[in-house]
Amino acid sequence: MSQFKIIVALLISATAITSVSVQAQQSEPGEEWRITMAMQMAGMSMPGQSNTQCIAKSQKTVAPEAMDKNCQQSDVRVSGNTVSMKFNCQGRDAMEGTGTFTTSGKSMNGKMTMVSRDGEMVMSYSGVNTGKPCDAKALERKANQAIAAGAATTDKMCTETATKGGQASMFFGKDAACKDPKFRTLYCANVKGESGFIMLRNEDEMSKAAKVSATIPEIERACGVSMTKMGSELCGSAEQRKSWKFLAQHCDVQAKVLAAKQCAGRSYTALTNSPFKDFCSAYAGGEASSGDDVSKSGGQSDKAAPAPEDKPKDRIKKGLKSLKGVFGG
Repeated sequence: MSQFKIIVALLISATAITSVSVQAQQSEPGEEWRITMAMQMAGMSMPGQSNTQCIAKSQKTVAPEAMDKNCQQSDVRVSGNTVSMKFNCQGRDAMEGTGTFTTSGKSMNGKMTMVSRDGEMVMSYSGVNTGKPCDAKALERKANQAIAAGAATTDKMCTETATKGGQASMFFGKDAACKDPKFRTLYCANVKGESGFIMLRNEDEMSKAAKVSATIPEIERACGVSMTKMGSELCGSAEQRKSWKFLAQHCDVQAKVLAAKQCAGRSYTALTNSPFKDFCSAYAGGEASSGDDVSKSGGQSDKAAPAPEDKPKDRIKKGLKSLKGVFGG
C-alpha cells in the first residue's frame, strides 16, 4: 500500500470519531459534531477538510480509530477528558506514531503524529458540537447491514457453485473464497460416479497446467475418496455398464483390448450392426486416451474428440479408416 493511501486512510479515520467505552446498541441518542482536519508533512500543509459525525451524548472522550487494515491502534489510555493511544501501520510503507485528543464541553482538539522512512506527518483536528440530534448507531447499523448483505450474496454464490460442482479452488486451498465446511459438503456430493471422477481429473489437469499446488489430495481427504480408486472401479465396470464413451476416453488399457477384439478388421456394415459400434466410433474417432490407463495413473486423453457436426455414420466410417492404421488392417 502506498504512503499516500495510508495518509488518506488516517485522514478518513479522523472523521470516524468513536467512543473507547460505549458498546454497540441498536440505537443511541447522539449529537452532530463538525470536525475539521489538517495535515503537515515534509514542509507542506494540506488545507483543512471538514466533515460531520454523530457522537453519542453519553460519550465523554472521543478519538479516531485506525480504519486501514494494515494499521492498528494500541495502548489506549483515558485520563479525565483526554484520551491517548499509539498507532502502528505494517507493510511496505510502515509507520508508527501517537495521538492525543481532548474533549471540552462543546469542542474538541487533537493531534496525531506518524513517523515513516519518508519523514514525519502531523495531523491535527478540531471539532464543534452543532447540537443537532442524531442516532449515534445509525452508521454502525448501516455498515452491519451492508456486511450482512455481502455475506448473504457470498453464501448464495458459494452454495450454487458447490451444488453444481464448480471450480474446486473456490472451496479448497489457502485462498479459498468459500471456507465454510458446509460448502465442501455440497461440493463432495458431486464427487461420485463418472461425472465426479471426470470433475476431479479436470481439476488435476488444470492445476498442472497452471503450475499451482494440486488440490486433489485435499479434496480426497475432505470427500473421503480416491481418484485413482474411482478410475480403477469405473474402468473395470465400464464395459458391463455399456459406458462406451467413458471407456474410450478414460480407460486406455481396457479400451485397446476391446478395440482389438470388437473393432479391428470389421466392415462398415458389420460395425454398424455391432453392439460395440458406439465404442468403436468413440475410440477410433480420437476419444481414446493415448497415455497410461486412468485406473493406474489418472491420465487424461490428449486427443481431440470428433467434431460435433459429424454424423454417427460419418464417425463410424472415419473410425474404420483410423482402425486400419491402429491395428495394421
